[in-house]
Amino acid sequence: MDTINPECSHVLVDRERGTISLVLNESSAYATKVTGQITDAPELAVLPINTGKALTPLALSDLIKMHRYLFSTRDAALKLVSDLRSAKTKIDGYFERAKDDRGNFAQIRRQAIESTIPEGFDLSLPIVRGQNPIDVHVEIAINPDTLECTLLAPDLTEKQRVLREELISEELEAIGNLLVIIEV
Repeated sequence: MDTINPECSHVLVDRERGTISLVLNESSAYATKVTGQITDAPELAVLPINTGKALTPLALSDLIKMHRYLFSTRDAALKLVSDLRSAKTKIDGYFERAKDDRGNFAQIRRQAIESTIPEGFDLSLPIVRGQNPIDVHVEIAINPDTLECTLLAPDLTEKQRVLREELISEELEAIGNLLVIIEV
């Protein structure tokens, strides 16, 4: 088949799944469907960002040490590893509990943590497979009960959504008015 007949072909777009499908000879028994899909870059799965998984500072430092290529400079990665390995935490706490025979109950817990664990760091990683790396700021949240670290990147989800929309729009622009475009 040398050319695409626009009268019996169309394009299906699913922005939610990040897929574009070209359907050729739709009414023929030999109809063909070619699908392309936007997939996340494998680098996103290396660190547990926005997953809720908690790690001790030592385990996080080991993980970062093994994947220091995700940082814009090697020195930034090694400094973070050093900071996490030598982390010191001071906890000031106050706990009060009271109850009586009438069913009244009061419980007060105040806790302040001073820590040498950095508040966050910057990564340079691709979001979509095949795209150039972008800078992403990652925050380190500390669980007050276990002192484990959770990695959060509030802007990452938004950047993923915007980039996906841009890539799909670019492809649809290239198709232009040549074929019928159906968004599902």
